[in-house]
Amino acid sequence: MSSILSATHFPKLGNKNTTSSSFTFLLAALLSFICAGNSHAATANTLTAIVSDRSAPTLIAGAHQVIQHNSDVQIRIRTVSQVIAMEDEELQNLIASSQTLLMIAVFGESVDRLLNQRFP
Repeated sequence: MSSILSATHFPKLGNKNTTSSSFTFLLAALLSFICAGNSHAATANTLTAIVSDRSAPTLIAGAHQVIQHNSDVQIRIRTVSQVIAMEDEELQNLIASSQTLLMIAVFGESVDRLLNQRFP
């Protein structure tokens, strides 16, 4: 199974300062922990993260580290802007097809919309 990372719309990270590097490492560790906890499941390890537009590049960097060491996991990252642009059915399908759903720095109207979805 190949890993999926939706990073095509985000610029690559430039020079990382110590705080950014530490945060990326912590995100990679968190994603690894979540994915490892689900590795015994019969279905694909699919993690979907919904993040703020600003947090996306850092999370993508952490996700790259995870999939380098764990190629049987799928990580899908969607920003709040992408979620807002989705039709309700598309958003519901995204949630339903995820084994793990992680929301980071999501605020405002998006929270209400996400909370009104059906979670498996």
